Amino acid sequence: MRIFTKRQYNPDYDTVEKQCTDCGEWWPDDKEFFPTTGHGKTANQCKACYMIRRRGAGNYPSKAVARGMT
Repeated sequence: MRIFTKRQYNPDYDTVEKQCTDCGEWWPDDKEFFPTTGHGKTANQCKACYMIRRRGAGNYPSKAVARGMT
């Protein structure tokens, strides 16, 4: 089963945003918020969800900590 990501234009910040397939949050579609694939495109999961899935949930108590927001 293939999961398609959603994209939308945000006129307030003049950027294209992408929805993470794991957490469902909207983030700017760039390398700061989404890891890149081998083809130069951004991945479907945000970096925080990617790190939680890769390292396991036991290493991060919350997604805010993984994003460096606390």
